[in-house]
Amino acid sequence: MSLGYGAWANVAMINGMPIVLVVPLLLAMRSELGASTTPRAFRDLRTPMRVAAIASVMGMASGLMIAVLGDTAVFRPLRDRLGDAHFGGDLPDAGRALLRFFLGPIGGATLGQFVLVFLWVRHTDASGERRALGWALTSVVLWFTFDSAISVMAGALFNLWMVNLPALVLTAAPLAWAYWTTDR
Repeated sequence: MSLGYGAWANVAMINGMPIVLVVPLLLAMRSELGASTTPRAFRDLRTPMRVAAIASVMGMASGLMIAVLGDTAVFRPLRDRLGDAHFGGDLPDAGRALLRFFLGPIGGATLGQFVLVFLWVRHTDASGERRALGWALTSVVLWFTFDSAISVMAGALFNLWMVNLPALVLTAAPLAWAYWTTDR
């Protein structure tokens, strides 16, 4: 999305750095994970893990939606609230462009987080160790806490009600269920 809007600096400074810093670590870890990285069908996962995996796929889909649907009817309530709060009415074109610029990285970060959650769920089911599920659950709860606190401080309660609470329920509940039903 950044490249699509001509934001080369964002790609180089923001998007590129995690790739340069994290991908080598992930590649190094791959050999340690061994067979647990082999793809598994949802039907092969235990029920709590299957539900958690499906929730993480829904999270991935929401990340894609956030990144690409900022100018569609899906985000009209968000645009309307931003316009009312900051411009006393409709969000001007420059505001819409800025919103698209922010939604791309936010959607990408959401997608990335839930790809990791999905991989943690698969690793837990393959290895029997629930530690990875604990990290997945922690990541969701920390995101919720941080983003909700900023939303409340900024007076953006609509973000808390429309995004954060539904996302918490849809992702943390299945992850917690999988965590507590996995052998220690």
